[in-house]
Amino acid sequence: MAFSQDGTRIGSASGDHTIKLWNAATGKELATLKGHKDTVFSVAFSPDGTRIGSGSADHTIKLWNTSTGKELTTLRGHQNWVGSVKFSPDGKLIASGSWDKTVKIWDVETGKDLITLKGHQNYDNLWDLARTAGELPVGPEPTPRSFGM
Repeated sequence: MAFSQDGTRIGSASGDHTIKLWNAATGKELATLKGHKDTVFSVAFSPDGTRIGSGSADHTIKLWNTSTGKELTTLRGHQNWVGSVKFSPDGKLIASGSWDKTVKIWDVETGKDLITLKGHQNYDNLWDLARTAGELPVGPEPTPRSFGM
């Protein structure tokens, strides 16, 4: 579940393979986004609120237009469930953490897999990619290091 930057919308992930967008003030459902083929574990709004990213047990990340609800692209490359997604502060990159024990950094515009971070021994610490702004867990140590996000 995630709030939009301006706090007006909530995005929720579901075992029914969908993402729902909600009005945070009224609780009214705004849209249901369909396209994943398995459980959706994680959602994140882009900083400008125009996109939402989702990570799923179908091993993909999908990017969606929050105004139209249309799927913009599907990012493929993980070998297992995608449990966490997070946009960079400028919205140009999205990071994904997977049960394949990797973090991938993607270019939002091109969909290109820019870098794969390896070294985790377990997937547990990949569920929340960024505990503080601008940090990603990189490597096996318990303390996140800055990755320039």
